[in-house]
Amino acid sequence: MSVKEQVHALADQLSEEATWEEVAYEIYVRQSIEQGLADVAASRAVPEEEAKEYLQQLIEKRRAGSLEQ
Repeated sequence: MSVKEQVHALADQLSEEATWEEVAYEIYVRQSIEQGLADVAASRAVPEEEAKEYLQQLIEKRRAGSLEQ
C-alpha cells in the first residue's frame, strides 16, 4: 500500500473530532513501528535478553552509586 493510501486509511479510522495533534501522533506511531520492523529485518536491533542484561547492569551500577563506564 502506498503512503497516500495509508494516509487515506488512517483518515478513515479517525473520529470526526480528531485534532491535528492526534493525526501527527498516529503518523509518528506508524512510522516508528515501520522503522522498528525494518531495523529488525536488517539485523540492527538488539535481542531482548541482551537489552535486559544491559539495563540490569545499569540498575546495579546506579545502586552502587556509579554510572561511569
